[in-house]
Amino acid sequence: MSRVEITLGYIPLTDAALPILALELGFAAEEGVELTLVREPSWSNIRDKVAMGVYPAAHMLSPLAIALTAGVGPHHAPVVAPMLLGTNGNTLTATPALAERLRAKGAVFGDAASTGAALAQVEDLRVGVPFPHSMHRELVRFLIERSGGDADRVSFLTAPPRILPEVLAADEVDAFMVGEPWGSTSVDRGAGEVLLTGAQIWAGAPEKVLAFDAGWVEAQEDGALALVRALYRAALWAAGRESAASIAEILALPRYLDTSAEVIERALRGQVLAQSGGVPVEAPGLLRLDAPGALYPWISGAEWIADRAAPGWGIGRVEAQAAARATFRPDLLHAALAPLEGALPRPMAKVEGRLAAGDAVPGTRGPVLAGPDLFFDGSVFEPAD
Repeated sequence: MSRVEITLGYIPLTDAALPILALELGFAAEEGVELTLVREPSWSNIRDKVAMGVYPAAHMLSPLAIALTAGVGPHHAPVVAPMLLGTNGNTLTATPALAERLRAKGAVFGDAASTGAALAQVEDLRVGVPFPHSMHRELVRFLIERSGGDADRVSFLTAPPRILPEVLAADEVDAFMVGEPWGSTSVDRGAGEVLLTGAQIWAGAPEKVLAFDAGWVEAQEDGALALVRALYRAALWAAGRESAASIAEILALPRYLDTSAEVIERALRGQVLAQSGGVPVEAPGLLRLDAPGALYPWISGAEWIADRAAPGWGIGRVEAQAAARATFRPDLLHAALAPLEGALPRPMAKVEGRLAAGDAVPGTRGPVLAGPDLFFDGSVFEPAD
């Protein structure tokens, strides 16, 4: 077996689990990949270092991957994403003062319809997100718009994920949307209350991708597919709830997330502590790492992102959706997993918003679980083709 050296940049978040587990549990080495992980403080660092060829691969926000391919921002650097690194994973956390105002307007936290309706009435709402091209921003805008509000009146402030709890505590924003464990960290510090999980807005949100420099994949496709296999095997190992404690202990190490294993484990088990001093409550789908359902890069999911983001990016929807289709590459996942004889969905796009939990789609070896992907308002999104 030929070996390949790959340096992968990541942000310290719970959904960086698969590359970390692939390294720590030896799956990368078994697939012939000498994997080096580099922790980065911000998504702008990830963007710049992938664009400049420092990293051939990265843990990356799905909208950022599409934006790089489309040439939105300072770089035009096409990337390809053969797999998701998880579905969902975010929480929307507010200051206690905003949470109290929302309750007075009828919000029931954990219910996106009532919480969205209350948020839509808030004037001059300030929301922290980790990057402009992010699912966090698109989900908040979607929630406000579909609840009858004007998303253009929301002010978005950008800060690195682990800094956002401090930004909230300093009252520089009213709420923030970010990947776990940073929403729960804010609750543990008594500075915030979790209003919603991202999954309660869209149950099938393609949150992060394994992103490759497209040119590097052309030259090193076998190496790229080997890394995909390693991460997929890590997902198979991680799927059981009995693995949550072990995963949390690894992620919590100082060289990775450097935070509480208890908080990480809670997210992995699909639980959230909404209020400081309360008890964890079930939050189904908070972060999904199950294979293949949570890792399949549906082209229709990328098109939803492009359709939503195009106006803010200053490009047309047709151009943005072309970039989305060039970025999300389920064909590469099929190629990577052929030696494992794993079951994958046959279609590469679907109508988003129709699958409930337990629903399946036609697969290469029979039906494959692919749900849920429901939007909170019952809407659907039709793929372009």
